[in-house]
Amino acid sequence: VLDGPAVDAIFALHVGPGPLGFVEYRGGPLQASTDNFRIVVRGKQTHGAMPAAGVDPLVVGAQILLGVQTIVSRQVDLASAPLVVTVGAFHGGLRENIIPDTAVMIGTIRALSPTMRTEVHARLKRTAENIAAASGATAEVTIVEGYPVTVNDIALAEFLGPVLRRT
Repeated sequence: VLDGPAVDAIFALHVGPGPLGFVEYRGGPLQASTDNFRIVVRGKQTHGAMPAAGVDPLVVGAQILLGVQTIVSRQVDLASAPLVVTVGAFHGGLRENIIPDTAVMIGTIRALSPTMRTEVHARLKRTAENIAAASGATAEVTIVEGYPVTVNDIALAEFLGPVLRRT
């Protein structure tokens, strides 16, 4: 379909928040990538009365959660491109008096730069795995890549401006 006739450019619209009756456009990065992650922290189950006999994945997971927050606040240059890393859920344990063997966190990564997207994946894995190792636990990080960063062609966006104003 794109070969006959040959297609030089494709324009698309996305409905989003903004004033009624206005169309906003911009060349360059416009919409962030959307990746999901899962961190499984494995410790060693024990009775709550004997915490030294186990490795608490909830405590380790809490340390990982806090460590993940430093990726955005201390490890990357947000002036170059925005980035958000969100832990949206943290689950572990079944009883009030048992330290579980596993805790699970799930979350999302939003990056406005393809380079930063790749970098944050590596930083997330390194942070989780090293914090877990320091406590005698393990952390398995799985990242499922979603949509890439939407980057609009700058020249086409400049071409589109006068067309939109006339329309």
